[in-house]
Amino acid sequence: MQLAVRDADIDGIAAQALAIRRLIRRVEAAPLMRMRLGRIARIGKDTPASGPVDRARGGGSDARTGDPTLKDLGFEMRVRNGGDALARLRLRCDEIAQSLDLIAAAGMIAVPQVPDVDRVSGEGEARIETPRGTASLRVKLANGKVVEADLDTPTDVNIALVETVTAQRELGDALSAVASLDLSPWEVRG
Repeated sequence: MQLAVRDADIDGIAAQALAIRRLIRRVEAAPLMRMRLGRIARIGKDTPASGPVDRARGGGSDARTGDPTLKDLGFEMRVRNGGDALARLRLRCDEIAQSLDLIAAAGMIAVPQVPDVDRVSGEGEARIETPRGTASLRVKLANGKVVEADLDTPTDVNIALVETVTAQRELGDALSAVASLDLSPWEVRG
């Protein structure tokens, strides 16, 4: 399904939506999933976290909440309570279903056009909500060329949680706990 959706247009995504929703329902209804994930990797509200990891414990933020286009399409930040691996899985399922609804409400997918920056000089900043949380990019341009860039990713915050969710755990629980953080291997800095 992931491969079918990755390169799909609006009609292709609509064709896969029913199968995706069925899979989400099966995952959420699986009793072993609830028993296995509901007891591990609990993260309290006093620990710094980002994105779905933060929203799965009853709070957090989402860079999309201020976007007027998404608001017009019916976007609302999804939140779950519990702060454990099960709450994170359920929140991600909620967000997948919501994404399907937003795509259907939009009625089309348009590829953004990149503006020609020519010989612009200056500084800029952008925030975008990724599947893992908010990423922030700050750039400095000189004559149309990037001379300085600084990228903050959700993994930068959530990687600090690995020790918290794995300490004194059995190997299987520790691996499930780390997987529930959805850390990007491309963002881990050594």
